[in-house]
Amino acid sequence: MNSDAAGELTVAMDQSTIQNALDSSDISAAEISRVLDMTQSGVSRILNGSRRLTVRMFGEILSTCGFEVRFSLVKKDALNAGSEMTGGPPLSH
Repeated sequence: MNSDAAGELTVAMDQSTIQNALDSSDISAAEISRVLDMTQSGVSRILNGSRRLTVRMFGEILSTCGFEVRFSLVKKDALNAGSEMTGGPPLSH
């Protein structure tokens, strides 16, 4: 997978993860805009993928919705095999 395709996939996954978190919580986009100190149109741009999302923003949005962010390392070669490599405690916000 080239880096452009990987980047587009990551953006789509971010949007989907955030939308799922919003859908399963009682948190509104207006509340997210207050937490991030951003306009509601800025939050809308994050949700539709037209604004870059930082890891910090991602963590703050999911935390506000009642979720914890965890990352794990997966070797590129192992993506198809489904192997994960984790090291140390999960990263959370």
